[in-house]
Amino acid sequence: MKGVFLFILLVAVISCNTDKKFTITGFTSRLPDSTAIYLRKASASQICDSTMLSGNSFRFQGAVDSIEQYVVHTRDFQDYISLWIDNSEITIDASKYKLRTAKVSGSEFQELNSSYLELENNLKAKKDSIDMIIRITNKSDTVRLESLYRIRDSLQTVKQNAILDFMVSNPEFYLNPYYLTFLMYNQPLQVTEKMFNALSVPSREGHWGKAINTFLNESVELKTGDQAIDFSLPDINGNQVSLNSYRGKYVLLEFWASWCGPCRLENPNLLDAYRKYRDQGFEILGVSLDEQKTDWESAIREDTIGWTTVSDLRGMLGDVPVRYRVNGIPQNYLIDPQGKIIYINLRGQNLEIRLKTIFDY
Repeated sequence: MKGVFLFILLVAVISCNTDKKFTITGFTSRLPDSTAIYLRKASASQICDSTMLSGNSFRFQGAVDSIEQYVVHTRDFQDYISLWIDNSEITIDASKYKLRTAKVSGSEFQELNSSYLELENNLKAKKDSIDMIIRITNKSDTVRLESLYRIRDSLQTVKQNAILDFMVSNPEFYLNPYYLTFLMYNQPLQVTEKMFNALSVPSREGHWGKAINTFLNESVELKTGDQAIDFSLPDINGNQVSLNSYRGKYVLLEFWASWCGPCRLENPNLLDAYRKYRDQGFEILGVSLDEQKTDWESAIREDTIGWTTVSDLRGMLGDVPVRYRVNGIPQNYLIDPQGKIIYINLRGQNLEIRLKTIFDY
């Protein structure tokens, strides 16, 4: 989920009163004239601008305070591209492809970003091809399978080295720490540390860099039997709530967000369990990974959430989800009265079965 959810992270402000402006010029060949094209902030539902396709091209103009993420899309997102906007001349070339696979070019920043994405996509394509061969290989052919696994592992090493070389060669590239927040969960800690050390000082001290530093120094790969990491976060009314305040009860620590479809689908199951067992010492503490308080509040109201939910409104990169290594949601931990993790990722009927064995004895 994280691959779906981890590109909607930032907020930008378009202004026509700054000296520096951006111009986005797009070229297409697969969309008819008069097709509506929209420019939207990546982190919000607000449409910033719209235009109509004419002569296989479209154009947007505006200004951003800093490099920010936007989405250019057709109606109902039938085709779209996520891109980072700086105040420069930007070209989206979809003349041979759909928008989502278009080439973005322009400033030095745009060229560097395109180079990184091309590097990562090429390496991913190679790994995906090996994975496909593994899937269709006869499982009794252990010799061939072992050879394919070695090739796949070597490709992972090649990817790590290639990205490290890129970051060492381009330490000032603005998005280095952003991309590293995606990589850090799926590679050895020492590799992430090498990449982090290759970043410029401003990158290490920025929003993404601080999250990576927390991951390197404070995160834990928790398993059943481990003691849960205590924390304190504000609830929807601003009151500080700590995990340790639930000692003496069974508590389900639930990581979720308003924008997470599977999380919202699970909420009715959590509500049933909460109503059934709360009088017997069962509680739920939800950690919302929202970035907008209004979204968080709406989800609480719409899903009739009666348990406490907390958030620092820093999304996936808040200290608590990073310390718990939350790489996708929903994710939860069932914690016993002594603060020990006894189950991880209980959903639906599995949650009901486990709670039944605890309380219906």
